[in-house]
Amino acid sequence: MIRNTIIKIVAICVLMLSVGAIASCNHYRATLMDDGYEIDSEFFKENRAGYPRYCEDGSIKYYDVEDEEVERPQEVIRLVKNEEEEAAAFSDFSTAIDYEKEMLVLYFFTSTCPRRCRVKKTGKEGDILHIYLKYEAPPKPFWYDTTIPQQKCFVIKMKKVDCAEIKVHL
Repeated sequence: MIRNTIIKIVAICVLMLSVGAIASCNHYRATLMDDGYEIDSEFFKENRAGYPRYCEDGSIKYYDVEDEEVERPQEVIRLVKNEEEEAAAFSDFSTAIDYEKEMLVLYFFTSTCPRRCRVKKTGKEGDILHIYLKYEAPPKPFWYDTTIPQQKCFVIKMKKVDCAEIKVHL
């Protein structure tokens, strides 16, 4: 009786660990590129995201960092699937990409976090590709590091995926 209960508990634990491992997979070999590129300045300006401003009515609107009268989206996501799109987005790109098998996702947003980031996992739900990013842990417990709002663009290199929409979760 006790032996059967122990076997069941061990089996449940193994099952939970394997489900957790599968759920946190990076199915599309997505990696965050740290260097080897320079985004074209005009392309960067066109795709700027806004920073949040809290309105008196409780709503949140997103405005341009440089011009506080211009509303912007909270985030901008661009997909680069061929050499022509690469040439339009980058003034310098030294990494070889096989666009038959790979693609680039450009994630523009406003950030106040100076820490590095990594791809935690990727997954597809219907026609929606989900990319989960995670900032590195702070150097010390209860360490609060922040900067003034600044525009960032994460370049994510990954396996080519057919999807109608991309959502980045940060």
